[in-house]
Amino acid sequence: MPDHEITLPQVEDFYSNEQVAEFRRRGFWRDETPSSQLEHWASTRGEEVFVQDPTGDLTFGDLRGQAWRLALSLRRLGVAAGDRVVVQLPNWPELLISMAAVTRIGGILVPAMMTYRIDELRHLVDNTGARLAIATGSYRGFDHAALLHDLVVEPGALETVVLARSDDGDHRLDAMSQPQLGVDAPGVDVLGLLPSADDGHVIIHTSGTESRPKGCFHTYNTIGFSVRAIERTHGWTRSDIAFGPTPVVHSNGYLNHFLVPLRVGASTALMERWDPGAAVRMIQDRGCTTTVTATTFLTTTVAAQSMNGGDLSSMRLWVASGTTVPAPSIEAARVAMPDCEILSQYGRSENQLTTNCPVGSPPEKSLTSDGQPPDGVTVALFDQDGARTDRGPGDVGYRGPGHMLGYLNQPDLTSSMLTADGFSLAGDLAEMDADGYIRITGRLKDIIIRGGVNISAREVEEHLLASPLVRDVAVVGMPDDRLGERACAFVVPEPGTAVTLAALTSFLEAERGISRQKLPERLEVVDALPLSAMGKVQKGELRARVSAGIEGIGA
Repeated sequence: MPDHEITLPQVEDFYSNEQVAEFRRRGFWRDETPSSQLEHWASTRGEEVFVQDPTGDLTFGDLRGQAWRLALSLRRLGVAAGDRVVVQLPNWPELLISMAAVTRIGGILVPAMMTYRIDELRHLVDNTGARLAIATGSYRGFDHAALLHDLVVEPGALETVVLARSDDGDHRLDAMSQPQLGVDAPGVDVLGLLPSADDGHVIIHTSGTESRPKGCFHTYNTIGFSVRAIERTHGWTRSDIAFGPTPVVHSNGYLNHFLVPLRVGASTALMERWDPGAAVRMIQDRGCTTTVTATTFLTTTVAAQSMNGGDLSSMRLWVASGTTVPAPSIEAARVAMPDCEILSQYGRSENQLTTNCPVGSPPEKSLTSDGQPPDGVTVALFDQDGARTDRGPGDVGYRGPGHMLGYLNQPDLTSSMLTADGFSLAGDLAEMDADGYIRITGRLKDIIIRGGVNISAREVEEHLLASPLVRDVAVVGMPDDRLGERACAFVVPEPGTAVTLAALTSFLEAERGISRQKLPERLEVVDALPLSAMGKVQKGELRARVSAGIEGIGA
């Protein structure tokens, strides 16, 4: 276990008794959980398919049976209510089984992207005190089991690793192969009562201006508020089929490809690896109707359909998040999916859904804004002095039932994000129109959004500064038509060294153990970084230089 004490935030640490009573009175918080929802659907519609997957579909009954049996195995391995469990799996049915199993016995999920390597996983384990991890063996040429074994043998780290399968075969290992216990899954007499919606549910790690990802601690009620708001504003019904290319270990995928369809009693079609052509075929073959993805998933799917054909007519709703949808992309999407609404939304790990455009929104709103707050949420803009500004631009402040209980192990940072009247500041700049619709115009936070995934520039900078080739560095986002942004490193080299992009990326992967997704994809070698009078790197100037296509010494 980590050498620092971990105190899990409680509801009363963030919300007053009066707020909680109001949330419950208005139905924003309820007693339901994913476990109770799965129990309901498995009992009433157990033979209907919930998970659609190329390796085999799962009915509601299948999911409950396999998840509850795995839950018993985890209980026997020592996992108790409140214990944190790292889950690092691709979009396989085993991922949903694992998530359902952990939360059934009151465990707290710690999702990990498949791109995470030793550095990121060590931080997640240390930050959360996780005792157990559920992962795979070899996947896409990387041995995840060996990596996790290295963490198990480190003092104070993981105690147990449960493996699901490897991509070199369909063999289920360890607790995932738990034999059937009787004719049905173990019940309350074995697994205990269903967890409370006010207990810890998930710790979502997000990168911001700090060099290390922060752990956003959510109960199911703080997550479930956004789940119900998405269900309502997106017009979900049982006949919907979610198109699920976003990793379910990412908060976007967790809500929109798992929790929302589970609550509604709909179906979800999981996509393991992103491939635009395969996306067209999946939507066509499975009859998918709705999705929420990063903008790049929309643009590349439409481009693949335009080039190679395919039927996307089943789609009724595609919500793009993370970056603005370019106007030409919207026009192309309308041709490919004439009956599909293209909407946008804005959120963050701290509170999931901040604003969105409901189905049926006027075109001038859906195409020119990131939406309005759902019922129960108040959004306000704040200027640089902390004063409210009606129209902005200003920092986006959120107040409502969907906010996390706090950053794990960082109560001071949690307090620092709040205004005197209880708004949580996002660090994102926006403008607001007279109807309360906002449009994100920029960021105060120093992050790069690559394909909908946040990358901390400071984290990458600190790793680069450990290189013997680097004297100083600034990492900024550069525009990219497909992914939204990529990382560009402005490097002041050590005298007498010859720095190349290949040398830096090799160092980051081999010596620092960071994921490939975070690697700089462009290098600009400079004599000095531009500084303000206060000695702060002027990243706005660097971003402008990259955007303008400056000719420099690059690799």
